[in-house]
Amino acid sequence: MNESDWPNKNEREEYEIYNFIEHYKKLPQRIEFIVLEKREKPDYFVKIQNRDDCFGVEVTSVYLSDRSVPDEHIPTLNLAKLIII
Repeated sequence: MNESDWPNKNEREEYEIYNFIEHYKKLPQRIEFIVLEKREKPDYFVKIQNRDDCFGVEVTSVYLSDRSVPDEHIPTLNLAKLIII
């Protein structure tokens, strides 16, 4: 695997928080989060739009197998770069 194919930590975390927010919008309650701050421990502070509830989000990764990164994650992240940017 070429290292340049794998996004750096910042890019991966941005991708993960974006997907976290997008998935919550799809719930029946249509919860919309806004990123308040990017930091370390937790990686993000978010709040629910139009409410005062704030949450810390720590981004983690879990892989199904040794082939998850090259077979699933890299193609997905590369596609997401084309869509998000």
